[in-house]
Amino acid sequence: MSCASKPASSSVGDFFAPGVWRTAHPFSLSAPPGDDLLRITVKALDDGSHTLHSLRPGTRVLAEGPYGAMTHRKRTRESVLLIAGGVGITPMRALFEEIDVGDGSLTLLYRASRDDDVPDVAARDVCVCASRGLSRAVRSALKDAVHPPARPHEQVFAL
Repeated sequence: MSCASKPASSSVGDFFAPGVWRTAHPFSLSAPPGDDLLRITVKALDDGSHTLHSLRPGTRVLAEGPYGAMTHRKRTRESVLLIAGGVGITPMRALFEEIDVGDGSLTLLYRASRDDDVPDVAARDVCVCASRGLSRAVRSALKDAVHPPARPHEQVFAL
């Protein structure tokens, strides 16, 4: 789930540049898509993804995706809490820029070391985009800390 009007997740693209053409490269949208512009984030995993870091803005790409089910249609509350871990921050960053909460509030939690850092979590939609381990930890923490337990909208972000 998400709370944006467009899916925010991972995509795959063939970049029209020497050394990377004809090889699919996974990336995440890190801003809401524009008419002719995508801001992406690429995790440096191998030589191919390292090469993408040297591409200049404006490089053309044949993109496929985005993949994922994070859309506003599952939103049920006025205020929203986005939780991300690791590379899961990139689609959440795009959601954060795009989401309209009206009179509610919007919080993006990338790392919290104390339970007191999110005291009103029971009154928010909770969106999680992270690894299986972090998603499991968030579910467990919500179950223990929030009464009644919050049920997060999740998207596992794993390679």
